[in-house]
Amino acid sequence: MNRFFTIESFSKNIRVLLTRSGLLLGQTINTKLKELKNFEITACQNPSPDMVNDEAYDIVIHLIGFDPPSFAETLYHTSILHQLLDLCLKHKAKFVLVTSTDNTALKEVAISLVRQFHKLFAVNFEIVEVGEKDNFDEAANEVLKKFVHKSQQNKLKKPEHEKITPTKSKLPLFILKPLISILSLLFIIAFFVWLFNYTLLCSLDNLTLGNWIQAKKCATIANFFPKNKELSKLIIDLSEVGESGMKIWSGKSEDMGNFVGLLSYAQERIAQTIINVDDENIRKELSKWRTVVKRLKLVVNDMPTVMGLGRSTDYLILLQDAQEIRPTGGFIDGLGLLTISGGKIDSVQLLTSYTADGLLKGTVNTPEDLKLALGESSWYLRDSNWNPDFPQSAAQAAWFVQKQLGKQVQVVVGLNTRTMAKILAVTGPVTIDNLPQKVDAKNLLDLGLTNASADLTKRSIYLGVFQAILAKIQTLSETQLGNLGSVLLEELDNRQLLITGVGDTSLPNIRQAGWDGMLAPAVCPGVSACVADTLHMASSNTGINKANAKIDQKMTVDVGLNSDTAQVSLSVQMANKAVVNAWPLGNYKNYLRFYLPASAKVSQVVANNKPLLETEYSVTSTSNFLIVGILVNVAANSTLDVGLNFTRGLPSLRRFVYLVDIPNQPGIFDNPLSIAIRYPATWLSQAHQATQVVASGLFRYNASIDKPFRVSFDFLKNE
Repeated sequence: MNRFFTIESFSKNIRVLLTRSGLLLGQTINTKLKELKNFEITACQNPSPDMVNDEAYDIVIHLIGFDPPSFAETLYHTSILHQLLDLCLKHKAKFVLVTSTDNTALKEVAISLVRQFHKLFAVNFEIVEVGEKDNFDEAANEVLKKFVHKSQQNKLKKPEHEKITPTKSKLPLFILKPLISILSLLFIIAFFVWLFNYTLLCSLDNLTLGNWIQAKKCATIANFFPKNKELSKLIIDLSEVGESGMKIWSGKSEDMGNFVGLLSYAQERIAQTIINVDDENIRKELSKWRTVVKRLKLVVNDMPTVMGLGRSTDYLILLQDAQEIRPTGGFIDGLGLLTISGGKIDSVQLLTSYTADGLLKGTVNTPEDLKLALGESSWYLRDSNWNPDFPQSAAQAAWFVQKQLGKQVQVVVGLNTRTMAKILAVTGPVTIDNLPQKVDAKNLLDLGLTNASADLTKRSIYLGVFQAILAKIQTLSETQLGNLGSVLLEELDNRQLLITGVGDTSLPNIRQAGWDGMLAPAVCPGVSACVADTLHMASSNTGINKANAKIDQKMTVDVGLNSDTAQVSLSVQMANKAVVNAWPLGNYKNYLRFYLPASAKVSQVVANNKPLLETEYSVTSTSNFLIVGILVNVAANSTLDVGLNFTRGLPSLRRFVYLVDIPNQPGIFDNPLSIAIRYPATWLSQAHQATQVVASGLFRYNASIDKPFRVSFDFLKNE
């Protein structure tokens, strides 16, 4: 276990993390280390999460058991101990546990945990016991001897012995000993109860984050508890799925067969395990993973095209500014043209949409509603995502790229700036030219706003950030790649990140998974009497500003069912929090479109409860939808409510299914969605999803508009 730092090894500073530095022993160790050269010391009373997660140390010294025994102290130290051991494992640091000689529950648990961790992961450790009567100067030297070579130890000052006066116990010994034994037993029981739950939650949390290695570690420890065995083995299986996927994604493997096999096995294991799980929260987590595994297994056949396996794939990345909202995520601020081969990026070309549009020869006919909203006589690539159906918008953008740049692409990705911020949370901050501070997940949108230019031909910061992210992805560790994969999967599931094939390139499995952003009527689940209503609201900022940075909106859906008709009220409240009408914020000019069932009959359109004339809005029909469009203006520091009412028929049969599907708009996050389904109290009903409010004749849901929402119900008319 010995790992000494000698004179020859001091080519760089030896970084030491010392905990509980406020204790007298901690102060003495800190002083001793400062007497030596080339030691960089971080001394703290209690280590913060940043110290544990981000910093690389060569030595970690952890002091425990020098405070009065308490249950809180036991829980704190055993919790932080696991994190410190992980830190040592990650950076191959030496761990020195300094503990009191008193036989306490905390000491026994800590030593047991350290030794068990060493057996599993071969962490380099030492244990030093310090008694109440020991001289702290000498004790500090004993600690340093565990990692400082003898050639360095003679540089330490000679100890000045302290006179220590032992304190006497106020309780008789015959009472104190049994009391300590009982407390120690209670501490041990409490610790193992805590450890049982902690390791299980640790493995599930890390699995969700894509920390496959850490998830396996926690699951391996959880496997020591008989009750956890089935679940912990499943988590290990799912972690192996993640690791295999990361190897394919990073170009380290093209073994799709093994990946598919792991997915199939994990799918069976989830189905078997979820039946035996009593905890409702764990059941929900497993249900999420069942969906993820199912979709991964579904889309795996499209992976050779997506990853450029066998032959390279040319991508068009649409960088969309969510603070200037458009139907598929935001105004197309920039373009990224990438070639992917064997899971790796071969070439990158970045340019603004205005630069590309400057190469357009001639004019392109503009859709009528786009012409109305923008007043443009020609259609440009920057406005190509006017259709909320992403496959159609992507095909239009690819057409412009081919005409303007002479570049044929096979795959188009819609990436909005809010999703870009989530990616930055994984990659960490990036540095771009002409910007003094680093760009991170927290300041990306603010910097995008403050650095916006009224000269629309100028390059925005988002292209530079995207370029820096691409460079950083190439250097991510497997754990970080797992984190990134988890974020991307979540954004794909939430319709915030969109991907589709164009031209002759088809990605049918990705479409079936719902990741291509297609806007289509909902399909009934194979029952004869069913009504499926797809309701979608598409906002388009046509004010050539960044007003959406200050827009809050709430969508409300109210459905009233009777014997033969559904009466639906759909409305949105838009609040403009901008104080004054000053660019880049200001008034919110929004061409708002409501996509309704094709059979809908609109009875009224209102703004701030005032009915509008038919000349003040448009109604168009397609084979899939009835579309109501209205151009509105939400002045700075004001609120506007816009809504409509429509009816549609219901089946004549007594029993039927009613389904409501509300696809979200990419680029819009953290805005509330409220849905109420009202029906005669005499009807029998069953909701297929858990509801927030259930009353006689009423189902009510409160959700967020940043991901798709779907509910369905079985009704039996009893009139």
